[in-house]
Amino acid sequence: PLSLIAARAGGLSDSRLEEIQHANPDRNMLFIIQRIELLSKAHGVLQDLDIIVSINGKLMLHIDDLNVQYTHDALDLVILRNRSEIHLRVETTAYDGGVNKLVFWSGAIFQAPYMALRQQSSNAPSGVYCTDVASGSPADQYELMASYWITHINGVATPDLASFEQAVRQCPDRTYARVRIVSFDLEPAVLTVKTCYHYWPTSTLTKDASTESGWRSSNEN
Repeated sequence: PLSLIAARAGGLSDSRLEEIQHANPDRNMLFIIQRIELLSKAHGVLQDLDIIVSINGKLMLHIDDLNVQYTHDALDLVILRNRSEIHLRVETTAYDGGVNKLVFWSGAIFQAPYMALRQQSSNAPSGVYCTDVASGSPADQYELMASYWITHINGVATPDLASFEQAVRQCPDRTYARVRIVSFDLEPAVLTVKTCYHYWPTSTLTKDASTESGWRSSNEN
Protein backbone atom coordinates (compact mmCIF):
# COMPACT_ATOMS: atom_id res chain seq x y z
CA PRO A 1 0.00 0.00 0.00
CA LEU A 2 1.00 3.59 -0.65
CA SER A 3 -0.24 6.49 1.41
CA LEU A 4 -2.08 9.28 -0.36
CA ILE A 5 0.59 11.69 0.88
CA ALA A 6 3.22 9.68 -1.02
CA ALA A 7 0.92 9.36 -4.04
CA ARG A 8 0.32 13.10 -3.97
CA ALA A 9 4.07 13.66 -3.99
CA GLY A 10 4.22 11.31 -6.98
CA GLY A 11 1.84 13.49 -8.99
CA LEU A 12 -1.67 12.43 -7.93
CA SER A 13 -4.02 15.23 -8.95
CA ASP A 14 -6.26 17.16 -6.56
CA SER A 15 -9.36 15.81 -8.29
CA ARG A 16 -8.18 12.19 -7.93
CA LEU A 17 -7.25 12.79 -4.32
CA GLU A 18 -10.72 14.09 -3.56
CA GLU A 19 -12.34 11.21 -5.46
CA ILE A 20 -10.38 8.60 -3.49
CA GLN A 21 -11.05 10.24 -0.14
CA HIS A 22 -14.76 10.43 -0.90
CA ALA A 23 -14.92 6.77 -2.03
CA ASN A 24 -13.09 5.40 1.02
CA PRO A 25 -12.62 7.93 3.83
CA ASP A 26 -11.45 5.26 6.31
CA ARG A 27 -8.61 3.85 4.21
CA ASN A 28 -6.75 6.54 2.29
CA MET A 29 -4.20 4.64 0.26
CA LEU A 30 -3.34 3.33 -3.22
CA PHE A 31 -1.18 0.43 -4.38
CA ILE A 32 2.23 0.55 -6.01
CA ILE A 33 3.79 -2.13 -8.25
CA GLN A 34 6.99 -3.51 -6.74
CA ARG A 35 8.01 -5.94 -9.50
CA ILE A 36 6.69 -7.29 -12.81
CA GLU A 37 6.79 -11.06 -13.31
CA LEU A 38 9.15 -12.07 -16.11
CA LEU A 39 7.59 -13.65 -19.22
CA SER A 40 4.12 -12.43 -18.23
CA LYS A 41 2.05 -10.36 -20.65
CA ALA A 42 2.28 -7.42 -18.24
CA HIS A 43 6.08 -7.41 -18.53
CA GLY A 44 7.11 -4.55 -20.77
CA VAL A 45 3.73 -2.82 -20.35
CA LEU A 46 3.69 -2.08 -16.65
CA GLN A 47 6.78 -0.84 -14.83
CA ASP A 48 8.15 -1.08 -11.31
CA LEU A 49 6.84 1.75 -9.11
CA ASP A 50 3.74 2.36 -11.24
CA ILE A 51 0.88 3.45 -8.97
CA ILE A 52 -2.45 1.80 -9.78
CA VAL A 53 -5.30 4.31 -9.73
CA SER A 54 -8.14 2.28 -11.21
CA ILE A 55 -8.99 -1.08 -12.78
CA ASN A 56 -11.73 -1.35 -15.42
CA GLY A 57 -13.03 2.08 -14.47
CA LYS A 58 -13.16 1.36 -10.71
CA LEU A 59 -10.77 2.90 -8.20
CA MET A 60 -8.40 0.33 -6.72
CA LEU A 61 -8.83 0.84 -2.98
CA HIS A 62 -8.43 -2.73 -1.70
CA ILE A 63 -6.07 -5.55 -2.68
CA ASP A 64 -9.13 -7.70 -3.44
CA ASP A 65 -9.90 -5.38 -6.35
CA LEU A 66 -7.14 -7.24 -8.21
CA ASN A 67 -9.26 -10.41 -8.24
CA VAL A 68 -10.84 -9.28 -11.52
CA GLN A 69 -7.65 -10.53 -13.21
CA TYR A 70 -8.90 -14.10 -12.74
CA THR A 71 -12.06 -13.54 -14.79
CA HIS A 72 -10.83 -11.19 -17.53
CA ASP A 73 -8.50 -11.69 -20.49
CA ALA A 74 -7.39 -8.05 -20.25
CA LEU A 75 -7.68 -5.17 -17.81
CA ASP A 76 -8.03 -1.44 -18.47
CA LEU A 77 -5.76 0.29 -15.99
CA VAL A 78 -5.14 3.88 -15.08
CA ILE A 79 -1.70 4.18 -13.54
CA LEU A 80 0.38 7.06 -12.27
CA ARG A 81 3.85 7.14 -13.81
CA ASN A 82 6.30 10.04 -13.92
CA ARG A 83 3.71 12.31 -12.31
CA SER A 84 1.15 11.68 -15.08
CA GLU A 85 -1.87 9.40 -15.41
CA ILE A 86 -1.57 6.84 -18.18
CA HIS A 87 -4.31 4.58 -19.57
CA LEU A 88 -3.09 1.05 -20.34
CA ARG A 89 -4.72 -2.15 -21.53
CA VAL A 90 -2.90 -5.08 -19.95
CA GLU A 91 -3.52 -8.68 -20.95
CA THR A 92 -3.70 -11.17 -18.09
CA THR A 93 -1.52 -14.28 -18.00
CA ALA A 94 -3.03 -17.66 -17.24
CA TYR A 95 -1.33 -19.78 -14.57
CA ASP A 96 0.84 -22.34 -16.34
CA GLY A 97 0.24 -25.12 -13.81
CA GLY A 98 3.75 -25.05 -12.37
CA VAL A 99 6.53 -27.41 -13.44
CA ASN A 100 5.43 -29.53 -16.42
CA LYS A 101 8.72 -31.06 -17.54
CA LEU A 102 12.24 -31.78 -16.25
CA VAL A 103 15.27 -32.62 -18.38
CA PHE A 104 18.15 -34.54 -16.78
CA TRP A 105 21.49 -34.20 -18.53
CA SER A 106 25.00 -35.00 -17.27
CA GLY A 107 23.72 -35.09 -13.70
CA ALA A 108 21.98 -31.72 -13.75
CA ILE A 109 18.27 -30.95 -13.74
CA PHE A 110 16.86 -28.34 -16.09
CA GLN A 111 13.40 -26.83 -16.37
CA ALA A 112 11.54 -23.77 -17.60
CA PRO A 113 11.69 -20.81 -15.19
CA TYR A 114 9.16 -21.38 -12.39
CA MET A 115 6.89 -18.67 -10.99
CA ALA A 116 8.96 -17.73 -7.93
CA LEU A 117 12.05 -17.36 -10.13
CA ARG A 118 10.19 -15.19 -12.63
CA GLN A 119 9.02 -12.99 -9.78
CA GLN A 120 12.50 -12.60 -8.29
CA SER A 121 14.57 -12.12 -11.45
CA SER A 122 14.97 -8.85 -13.29
CA ASN A 123 15.90 -10.54 -16.57
CA ALA A 124 15.48 -13.94 -18.23
CA PRO A 125 18.46 -14.71 -20.50
CA SER A 126 16.84 -17.99 -21.54
CA GLY A 127 13.84 -20.23 -21.01
CA VAL A 128 16.12 -22.95 -19.55
CA TYR A 129 17.17 -22.91 -15.90
CA CYS A 130 19.36 -25.34 -13.96
CA THR A 131 17.74 -26.18 -10.63
CA ASP A 132 20.00 -28.89 -9.20
CA VAL A 133 23.28 -30.71 -9.83
CA ALA A 134 24.13 -34.17 -8.49
CA SER A 135 27.35 -34.45 -6.52
CA GLY A 136 30.11 -36.18 -8.51
CA SER A 137 28.30 -35.85 -11.83
CA PRO A 138 29.92 -34.45 -14.99
CA ALA A 139 27.96 -31.23 -14.49
CA ASP A 140 29.35 -30.98 -10.95
CA GLN A 141 32.92 -31.76 -12.01
CA TYR A 142 32.85 -29.13 -14.76
CA GLU A 143 31.22 -26.50 -12.51
CA LEU A 144 27.80 -26.29 -14.13
CA MET A 145 25.85 -25.03 -11.12
CA ALA A 146 22.27 -24.69 -10.00
CA SER A 147 20.89 -21.19 -10.69
CA TYR A 148 22.56 -20.98 -14.11
CA TRP A 149 20.54 -20.05 -17.18
CA ILE A 150 21.51 -22.07 -20.28
CA THR A 151 21.55 -20.08 -23.52
CA HIS A 152 23.50 -22.32 -25.95
CA ILE A 153 24.72 -25.90 -26.35
CA ASN A 154 27.60 -26.29 -28.82
CA GLY A 155 26.70 -22.94 -30.36
CA VAL A 156 23.03 -23.85 -30.79
CA ALA A 157 20.64 -21.41 -29.11
CA THR A 158 18.36 -22.92 -26.46
CA PRO A 159 15.60 -20.36 -25.86
CA ASP A 160 13.27 -22.96 -24.36
CA LEU A 161 13.31 -26.43 -22.82
CA ALA A 162 12.35 -28.20 -26.06
CA SER A 163 15.28 -26.73 -27.99
CA PHE A 164 17.60 -27.49 -25.07
CA GLU A 165 16.52 -31.14 -24.98
CA GLN A 166 17.00 -31.45 -28.72
CA ALA A 167 20.48 -29.90 -28.49
CA VAL A 168 21.77 -32.09 -25.66
CA ARG A 169 20.47 -35.23 -27.35
CA GLN A 170 22.80 -34.40 -30.25
CA CYS A 171 25.84 -34.52 -27.95
CA PRO A 172 27.67 -37.86 -28.37
CA ASP A 173 28.75 -39.93 -25.41
CA ARG A 174 32.17 -39.23 -23.85
CA THR A 175 32.63 -35.98 -25.75
CA TYR A 176 32.94 -32.39 -24.60
CA ALA A 177 29.90 -30.14 -24.98
CA ARG A 178 30.24 -26.36 -24.90
CA VAL A 179 27.63 -24.87 -22.60
CA ARG A 180 27.05 -21.14 -22.68
CA ILE A 181 25.53 -19.97 -19.41
CA VAL A 182 24.42 -16.82 -17.65
CA SER A 183 24.64 -16.77 -13.87
CA PHE A 184 21.81 -15.65 -11.61
CA ASP A 185 23.72 -12.36 -11.32
CA LEU A 186 23.60 -12.12 -15.15
CA GLU A 187 27.31 -12.82 -15.67
CA PRO A 188 27.90 -14.77 -18.94
CA ALA A 189 30.42 -17.62 -19.25
CA VAL A 190 31.21 -20.68 -21.35
CA LEU A 191 31.78 -24.11 -19.78
CA THR A 192 32.72 -27.50 -21.18
CA VAL A 193 31.03 -30.63 -19.89
CA LYS A 194 32.20 -34.15 -20.82
CA THR A 195 29.22 -36.48 -21.18
CA CYS A 196 29.12 -39.93 -19.60
CA TYR A 197 25.84 -41.55 -20.55
CA HIS A 198 26.66 -44.91 -19.00
CA TYR A 199 26.34 -43.44 -15.50
CA TRP A 200 24.58 -40.14 -16.26
CA PRO A 201 22.09 -40.73 -19.10
CA THR A 202 19.85 -38.07 -20.59
CA SER A 203 16.24 -38.47 -19.48
CA THR A 204 13.05 -36.51 -18.97
CA LEU A 205 10.09 -36.38 -16.63
CA THR A 206 6.89 -34.99 -18.13
CA LYS A 207 3.67 -34.30 -16.26
CA ASP A 208 1.04 -36.80 -17.44
CA ALA A 209 -2.28 -37.15 -15.64
CA SER A 210 -2.95 -40.50 -17.34
CA THR A 211 -0.17 -42.23 -15.41
CA GLU A 212 -0.44 -43.50 -11.83
CA SER A 213 2.28 -41.20 -10.54
CA GLY A 214 1.20 -38.22 -12.62
CA TRP A 215 4.57 -38.19 -14.40
CA ARG A 216 5.92 -39.98 -17.48
CA SER A 217 9.64 -40.77 -17.76
CA SER A 218 11.78 -41.16 -20.86
CA ASN A 219 15.35 -42.50 -21.01
CA GLU A 220 16.79 -41.96 -24.45
CA ASN A 221 20.27 -40.64 -25.29
